Amino acid sequence: MRRVFHHYNTWLLPLVVGLAGCQQLPGAVGPKTDSSNISWKGLTIQRDNVPTSKEPDENIEAEAVDIDEAVSAIIPEAELPVMTVAPQDLDPRVFLEQSTAQLKSRLGAPTTLRQEGQVNIWQYQLPECVIDFFFYDKAGTVVATHTNMRSPFLGGALDEAACKLALFKIDQTPGGVQ
Repeated sequence: MRRVFHHYNTWLLPLVVGLAGCQQLPGAVGPKTDSSNISWKGLTIQRDNVPTSKEPDENIEAEAVDIDEAVSAIIPEAELPVMTVAPQDLDPRVFLEQSTAQLKSRLGAPTTLRQEGQVNIWQYQLPECVIDFFFYDKAGTVVATHTNMRSPFLGGALDEAACKLALFKIDQTPGGVQ
């Protein structure tokens, strides 16, 4: 039995000495820095009233801050920029109930003009699609009452998003379709 404890003591002593050597000694890592001043390339941020804990297990709870109140305290609300996002597509139905003059001022002259009976058909042929506007006389004024989008190829699939984007682009171009 004495031999068992002898082997146990032989291993225990180096283990304790080894673990003691792994602990950091004060000042062994480097000089202690003051964390209330942080400097980087000439920029200094002063942190005042930084909470410190004397006890290692003590929890420090930060004060809750409303970000909107913090921003409005720094920048008055009247000076905050207002960002608006323009739509990146245009549905042809927004042109319904508009006259031929109004449509021409927005999209330019149509690629093809056709008249079938009392209906005027304006056709805009774009690489992405073909858009037709059908104009009828309503109480003495000719206005667009119907529109149709289709693929530029017979039997082709319509990419509606690409068509609406193309329509948006020609609406943004002065003079419309070129």
